[in-house]
Amino acid sequence: PMEEATASNYDGLRLKIAEGPDFPFAIEIAPRFYRTVTLEQIQSATTIEDLLPSFGTEKVVSYDVVNLSTFMTSRSQEERADGNSEFLSLEQLALFQSMDHTSDFYITGNVTKITGEDGEAYKDTLVGYYSIAPSIHATCLNGIADMEDYFRLNSFDDVSIARKDKTAPGKVVFIVEADGSIQNIQLETSCGYDSIDERMLELAREMPQTWIAGRDSNGNTIPQKLVLSYGQIGC
Repeated sequence: PMEEATASNYDGLRLKIAEGPDFPFAIEIAPRFYRTVTLEQIQSATTIEDLLPSFGTEKVVSYDVVNLSTFMTSRSQEERADGNSEFLSLEQLALFQSMDHTSDFYITGNVTKITGEDGEAYKDTLVGYYSIAPSIHATCLNGIADMEDYFRLNSFDDVSIARKDKTAPGKVVFIVEADGSIQNIQLETSCGYDSIDERMLELAREMPQTWIAGRDSNGNTIPQKLVLSYGQIGC
């Protein structure tokens, strides 16, 4: 039978809430970056505009500098290839060819745009962050939200110690393989609390094996890297 609600029950609930994080503690499973492209897209690209969203390029009349870099948590490990126009340089083409289904990258540069009102040219910057992902992303039998709830509910007590001014964006990365198995679970960045990091790693290793692999445009199952982000929002 359901326990009868009493004043002491409510006091205990209020105390538990009061002892929780002093900010909205985020938990999300997704590709590292919101913008995703397929491996086929980057390997067939010949210009930077093949990858950039159209709303970001409609006023661009020239690309003065375009830098392409792999995204790594340590900048010293990143590979970079530069260009000076919208056409990808040989080095940039080679860098794209070296990437795989688990790669992330970013594009930066300087461009010249024309204003819509008077046609006057002005300089602007170009910035875009991307994750390579399947045409159909990996998911869970009951949906990603259900897996996020698994982490949220099973870490409720552990995250209660988190305080906004001491919490960073924590990240655990893993690969959903073509057969749906989970591999290469790693702590990439700490949220600032070792005990929370350890709990998230433990839960990641114990995830219910209900993953469904992503698929490419031909319907083939392929690996995908996903990131469990927790704590503060950020890269």
